[in-house]
Amino acid sequence: MNLNLADIRKQLHKFPEISGEEKDTAQKIESILGRLGIQDLETGIGGHGILAFPQGRENTQIMVRCELDALPIPERNTFDHRSTIPGKMHACGHDGHMSILLGLAEKLMQEPIEGLSPVLLFQPAEETGKGALEVIKSDAFQNLNLKSALALHNIPGQDLASISARPGTMCMISVGLKFRFLGSTSHAAFPELGNSPNKLVHKLFDWVYEKCPETVIATPVHTEIGSPDFGINPGLGTWSITLRSASESDLNQSVQDLIELAVNEGGKLGVKVEHEKADPFPLTGNHADLFETLKAVCTEEGFPLETLDQPFRWSEDFGHFKSVCPSLLFGLGSGVNQPNLHYPNYDFPDEIQERGSMVFYKTLEKLSKKHGA
Repeated sequence: MNLNLADIRKQLHKFPEISGEEKDTAQKIESILGRLGIQDLETGIGGHGILAFPQGRENTQIMVRCELDALPIPERNTFDHRSTIPGKMHACGHDGHMSILLGLAEKLMQEPIEGLSPVLLFQPAEETGKGALEVIKSDAFQNLNLKSALALHNIPGQDLASISARPGTMCMISVGLKFRFLGSTSHAAFPELGNSPNKLVHKLFDWVYEKCPETVIATPVHTEIGSPDFGINPGLGTWSITLRSASESDLNQSVQDLIELAVNEGGKLGVKVEHEKADPFPLTGNHADLFETLKAVCTEEGFPLETLDQPFRWSEDFGHFKSVCPSLLFGLGSGVNQPNLHYPNYDFPDEIQERGSMVFYKTLEKLSKKHGA
């Protein structure tokens, strides 16, 4: 059979499920894999994830991964395949990543690679940074003997179907910080009688815009102080920020500096400060040998490849797999004029699906020879 990947992708786009809720999406994927004749599946991996084995399990195992989850973003597109789920949409292209992996699965069934046992992972909960870790902890994953792990991400702003990658750091490490401020209220006519977090929040914003190191990107994402009651000097508040960097040590130092600033300044103001980390994403690094393999594939197949000078600013939980085996994530250009990732009018370009599947297939083919298959 020949899959219509564009139709599959649009159906996935119409019915998005956010991190941890991907049950129906996983069932759709499982059904399509069954239509291709792939019966060797492990389901419920790390939540709603699927491991598929189109060529058995006894040979060299190389994993190729895509993501199942969408985002809690209301869609503004008006085309026929727009999201039917209010407040949720595939604004990051995971619908296209899934269809690319299904295209790879079809290619592997039609033209098996000798001596190879590809492992196809349809991973849940990438957007929260939790999915890869939960997959790795699962018994089914622990039983694998992976030699390498591969993944891609579509990249708006780059030429359609072009390839981009770099050895070493590919995507930044990031972490969220949540602060809670516990002071005391007073009458708005007597602010000096209360312990308000207002001045503390100003100090934190000053750090972001004046003292944050150049190697760290600091983005305040939420602030809430007091209530809309004009007679009350606020005593409670929250403040959340995302920090990211290409340097793990620089990020960790900035996290420490920001926490110390909040606690120390809060103490001066009589405001107790509580804090916690959230949404941690690891550094995603590309193994040098795998990058050279990708480079050779692109040269042989005539695929345009850009070797990036700098890593991508965004983070990927695919970075967790580098603790298991050598890994590689590459970019697949989704068009110069394509809306950016996480925009409410984003839509994955179906024209690049075949290129994505073929890069995976040719890379697997070359790696199978390298591993002596």
